[in-house]
Amino acid sequence: METTEEGGWQLVVFDAFCGAAYPHSRHASEAECRKAARAYLREIELKQPSEQSGGQQGIQDRVFVVGPEGAGYVYERVLDA
Repeated sequence: METTEEGGWQLVVFDAFCGAAYPHSRHASEAECRKAARAYLREIELKQPSEQSGGQQGIQDRVFVVGPEGAGYVYERVLDA
């Protein structure tokens, strides 16, 4: 993943249907980015219910938290459980 432009944290979404990733939003801290990721996962669950999509292990879109240096990780609910 690329280094974020302003040195902040970035929420990146991977669209499983088309196979492309796109930046969703920028945040000043990892905590803010994780909060946005949590909210976006709730939104994904409404639009792409796990029962139909297979959830995060199926074809549901993925959410990445990307740091200032470009290193990122897949955000999953279990991280904040």
